[in-house]
Amino acid sequence: LRTHKCLTDPVVLDKLWARGIQVLNSVYIAAIQSLEAIPKQVASVKDHPALLMWLVGNEWNFNTCYADLSFDECQNLILKAAELVRQHDSSHPIATVYG
Repeated sequence: LRTHKCLTDPVVLDKLWARGIQVLNSVYIAAIQSLEAIPKQVASVKDHPALLMWLVGNEWNFNTCYADLSFDECQNLILKAAELVRQHDSSHPIATVYG
């Protein structure tokens, strides 16, 4: 299951896990989101077995992080987001949706 916003509710994750569903959890998709929120989001569910991987960005090469940014500015935000995720969770893969 791919989320469009970060799923941090362990009850929902438990229900998905009970049905054999794993989550590609979007932790950062838009420039209006605060990068500072990432550590708390990651910490809240990084140990849940339903978490398969983290996602940063959503077709950001087309929508430039849903903001008036250049490709390079958006790419830099995506890289910063991925670095923050990695600092707080070294065991799950991080992917981006490049559409």
